[in-house]
Amino acid sequence: MGLTQLKLDEHYDAVATFDQAIALKPGCMECYYHKAIARFNTRDYKACMAIAEQLLERDPNYAKAYLLLGHCHHRMGNYGRAAEYHKKAQRLDPTLKH
Repeated sequence: MGLTQLKLDEHYDAVATFDQAIALKPGCMECYYHKAIARFNTRDYKACMAIAEQLLERDPNYAKAYLLLGHCHHRMGNYGRAAEYHKKAQRLDPTLKH
């Protein structure tokens, strides 16, 4: 349901849906990741970054979290920092595109 909400640009609803999923399954990395995407799409970059940091606390090699951090920093005008995060994501998972 949350993924459908993301596709329909119902980002606030998606956040609520992913919160429910996380409550039921706290170890669901993809739930956190998609919640972060929803926050990114609402331009709540600080919340997105906080979720990405939570993902990295659980798994320091979670490349998608670094990619999200890079996107957030880019949108906030921190281009050097964004490039660092994007490079780290690419090193961890060369199949990721940014």
